Amino acid sequence: IQQIAHEYGLDCIDLYKYLPFTPDDTVYYSDDKVHFTGKGYYYIAYIVYNYLVNHMTASQIGGSPTFDY
Repeated sequence: IQQIAHEYGLDCIDLYKYLPFTPDDTVYYSDDKVHFTGKGYYYIAYIVYNYLVNHMTASQIGGSPTFDY
């Protein structure tokens, strides 16, 4: 995926690089250890949000967004 993104000049976020939890963590992963819980999806959204804010200009992301819990 990273190679294809690079070939097309796209950013690629390696979520597993930033996830501080494993599939055994039932707070963030559901019982099937594949899908996330609400808190897990929230954490992923937070990772993506931070990446966008730190790698894009305000005009690219439409102003100065905030991330309210």
